[in-house]
Amino acid sequence: MPMHGETVKSLAPLCRLAALSCTIAATSPVHAQETPPLETEGPTLYEIGQTVKALTFDGRRFFESEGGSRPFLTAYYGGDDYDYPVYAFALKYDWICQGPQSDRTCATRIAARMVRAAELPNEQRPRWAATALLGELRRRGAFSRASIAEHLSDAGAQWLEADVSSCPTARHLILPRLRADWFPFEITDARPALLPMHADTVTVEYSWNGATARYSGPVAEGSPAEWANQLVSALEPCWKAAEATAPWKVGR
Repeated sequence: MPMHGETVKSLAPLCRLAALSCTIAATSPVHAQETPPLETEGPTLYEIGQTVKALTFDGRRFFESEGGSRPFLTAYYGGDDYDYPVYAFALKYDWICQGPQSDRTCATRIAARMVRAAELPNEQRPRWAATALLGELRRRGAFSRASIAEHLSDAGAQWLEADVSSCPTARHLILPRLRADWFPFEITDARPALLPMHADTVTVEYSWNGATARYSGPVAEGSPAEWANQLVSALEPCWKAAEATAPWKVGR
């Protein structure tokens, strides 16, 4: 009959085997899939938003797929102090020619392209659409530039284009504003007496024939930021899915 010490010694291999089984179970793929990641794991919405902004919301890149031509006006809407990317659009002159070479007619048109976070039903603040887009990317584990580019469309990013020249609801907003001196003098008395806390900010940049101007601020009455929002709304019936390569796919 084995002594107590011998019993413990004989059970030692079983204990080691049990411990090994627990280790294998704890590291198996099945177990990992059943345990969701902690909410604190991975980058924050702000960090994801900054990657998305750099990859997707730079209006200067919206016409790159046509040989790198640059727009003359860009606008970017960032929500809250965290700069959540809501939309960005760009305007560019196109020279359109029709007919045979002997009887060819040419005219200019203004083309618009936009990236935006898909609007939410009954949303009260534009930034909510942006946080929903970023939250969906985070849920999918899309943290790197390559992974974000792969998931952006399914996560709610929209890539749109419109012919401004043939959009009657938008034409009247564009033509009177195509001059750089509009930016300083139109907003002299338009700033609110008390700026809102955590205000959404719109940045508008204009560059044409050597004239440049830039505005960045809240959507104040009479400001370029308000004008940019009005133009986006006026173009709503004219936006369509863009046929050009999305900026986050250029070069991939």
